[in-house]
Amino acid sequence: MSVKDVAIISILYSISLTGFAQTDTLKIDTSYYERYKTKLILTPFFVKNITAFSLASPEAEDKVRYYSNSPVGIGLRVGYNWLSLSASYGVGFIDPDYNKAKGKTKVLNLQTTIAARKFLVDVYFQNHKGMYMRAGTVPRYTNDLFYARPDVNTKLLGVTGMWVFNGKKFSARPPFKFDVWQKKSAGSLLAGIEFLSGSAKGDSALVPSAYKNTYPHSQINKMSYMLFGPSLGYGHTFVMNKYFFITGVGAFNADVAYAKEYKTTFTETIDKRWRFNPNISFRGGIGYNKPDWQLAFGYFTKRLFLTGINNENRYLVHNNDYRLSYTTRINAGKTIPKIVNWAGNIIEKLGFGFLIK
Repeated sequence: MSVKDVAIISILYSISLTGFAQTDTLKIDTSYYERYKTKLILTPFFVKNITAFSLASPEAEDKVRYYSNSPVGIGLRVGYNWLSLSASYGVGFIDPDYNKAKGKTKVLNLQTTIAARKFLVDVYFQNHKGMYMRAGTVPRYTNDLFYARPDVNTKLLGVTGMWVFNGKKFSARPPFKFDVWQKKSAGSLLAGIEFLSGSAKGDSALVPSAYKNTYPHSQINKMSYMLFGPSLGYGHTFVMNKYFFITGVGAFNADVAYAKEYKTTFTETIDKRWRFNPNISFRGGIGYNKPDWQLAFGYFTKRLFLTGINNENRYLVHNNDYRLSYTTRINAGKTIPKIVNWAGNIIEKLGFGFLIK
């Protein structure tokens, strides 16, 4: 799948989901934050997404860690009221970390965040094929700087939803949705639940043969997992001199996980049981926010810790997203409001108006 195809799919996906990603502005304390529903939000941005899949064992000194190889993307987000569209295009020559020698990663990443007044939801739909190991951790039998594995494929699908207890004064939107100005410092407790499933596989063993005597899961070429459990977190935005802000939202997920492992002979491992595999997530942002423009840097990470047939078979899934953006909020004119309001009226008549207010 080309970068162009991914951008088109991202646009369609954004259209379908951003209608649900709205803030109810009827019951907020505007002395703490304000949302610009009648402004056209224009946000050019740079984005870098890195996915890592690791295999570890207490007996091994180092992890076998695979990374995706995707260049920095240049994108544009356009939003008005409840509707927004965004797309990005990868540009390798501006990314010093991007190297074709690492192999090509085919990416389908439709992750989105729904940040409403009373809830914060992350939706994951990710597929990365083609990964590599960095220098210093490559198998001993290669002289190349990178060990490319075009056959390694990782997937993640699921949702994490948390209730925002103090949504009247605190909003997680400024570093990520760009249509809110947090005027005064505020925070909120968050609690909810998550459900995730995913997999990692290769045409041959995931552990390179040079390390087969170190890792007990050296014959595994595929592992899949499902996990769910309660989430507890806290978010806070510190506002200094009215316009400068620092936002942090962290969550601990007390998940139980069910993992399956498959050997290179395509036989499933025998031991099957649920295990307590907690994981963490964090998002943060720093920036300068005024009523008509905003400059921000945002970061998001999701880290899953899993075990296989026994506690020595350990797996780690890391998803990291870095985003630098500049936002301008301008007069929307007449045409865009008419179209968006017309679509909103249809949603109202269908009985789903509560999703876009």
